[in-house]
Amino acid sequence: RSGCLMVIALTVWFLYSGGTEGFGIIWLLVIPLFTIYLMPYRGFILLNTIVLILFVLAMWGPFISKGLVYPFSNVFRTRLPLVYLFEYIFAFFLKHRINQTEHELVEQKDLLSKEINQAALIQKTFYKQKCTAFNGWEVAYMCLPMAGVTGDLYDIYSEKETDAAAGEKGRLKGLGLYDISGH
Repeated sequence: RSGCLMVIALTVWFLYSGGTEGFGIIWLLVIPLFTIYLMPYRGFILLNTIVLILFVLAMWGPFISKGLVYPFSNVFRTRLPLVYLFEYIFAFFLKHRINQTEHELVEQKDLLSKEINQAALIQKTFYKQKCTAFNGWEVAYMCLPMAGVTGDLYDIYSEKETDAAAGEKGRLKGLGLYDISGH
């Protein structure tokens, strides 16, 4: 808000005190194009509309005859509001497209986040969740990814043996550790 007030105050000061018409041309370039990135959408529209109205009123309104506006040349007074209007329209379309792109990116980010969460849930079902006994040894294992989904996998290959006296026990055939992502 303070930035908007400063730009409006400087515009009024420029219109009152004058200076060079070259500075006015720079002013045309600075406000619409720089405020695209420096201000939120509504602030951008509000500020540039106010500056356009100030230019139109100052250059084409009754303020010149009352001495409230610097006596710029007729060519400058005619062209300044028109050129500012065209640049404002151009900047508005740029700002609108930037705003649309930002919203699309947020939607894509949310969609990807949901998909990663679903993939993480599916990936968790691949892992065995209970301890396994091998020849009197209990083996516990866990995979805790640093992010939602990981490229690291493990698998334990066992062969079950049934002994009437001892019950069911396993024999370790192999252990596989995999790094799919290649890190």
